[in-house]
Amino acid sequence: MSANAYRNGKRTDPHGRRAEALAAGAKTFSTGLPCVNGHESPRYTATMLCVACKHETFKKVYTNDKDRWLGYAEKWRSKNKEHMREYSARYREQYPEQTKQAYKAYRQAHEYKHVAHERITFAKRRNRLPPWVTKDHIRQMEQVYQQAESLQKRSGVRMAVDHIVPFNGKTVCGLHVPWNLQVIGFSDNGSKHAKLTEAVYRPAVTGIMVSGKALPWNWSSR
Repeated sequence: MSANAYRNGKRTDPHGRRAEALAAGAKTFSTGLPCVNGHESPRYTATMLCVACKHETFKKVYTNDKDRWLGYAEKWRSKNKEHMREYSARYREQYPEQTKQAYKAYRQAHEYKHVAHERITFAKRRNRLPPWVTKDHIRQMEQVYQQAESLQKRSGVRMAVDHIVPFNGKTVCGLHVPWNLQVIGFSDNGSKHAKLTEAVYRPAVTGIMVSGKALPWNWSSR
């Protein structure tokens, strides 16, 4: 055994520990020594690569080509839906408190998504969500609610998402689709009721329709 096999009286021989890990079927093992980059991290049993080094490399690659990796992940999840359901169920059962805290943090950071999907569910019940609505349409609707939340935080004025063609009009009922949604002041939405009103402003960048009264130059403390 080499002179480096011991540190502070403890065995650190990586090959000896790797053999033990292989025999035990472990995916990783500890060498007790830092890697060439100074990480005192476990190594992968199959390759001897440092776990921390691999994570850092993947993080750099992922950051430089995020969209491509997200596409790979989406394809994998779509092909392994049953596996994902089983894994998620096991994780929730094993880590109930962590799951609860993660859900709470996500909900706080993405409140607009929760509101958007509540409205989508309500629209389905009222037969106002067409069967041909796609995931892209749903994402566009989420963006409208996100815009309303953003305007509300910036202005201090309560905002709402309104149906341009009324959801429950007397003569016509509008659909719950992206192009029928606009951001409007909450008080204006209340006074609008189920009526068709003014034209809307459509920003060239986002394509999200905003009522003229909800624009920054019309903000007030009402």
